[in-house]
Amino acid sequence: VNGLQGSFVVREEAFLALTPAALMPITLTPAALAPTPAAAEPTTNWWLVGGIYAVDIALLVIVLRLIRHRKR
Repeated sequence: VNGLQGSFVVREEAFLALTPAALMPITLTPAALAPTPAAAEPTTNWWLVGGIYAVDIALLVIVLRLIRHRKR
């Protein structure tokens, strides 16, 4: 399952007859505990991109007006 390997044994016993001592403990390896990366598709925040461009254009206009004002 998901690249992990393991095995188990099926016994024909009644569920109520099993005691906790009869159950084999589960051992986990560090690889099994490692988080799997999310498969979510990245999205673009267009409002943020537009805001950054708007601020850049506003700063460019301010700088150009200051340069033009000093030349006069």
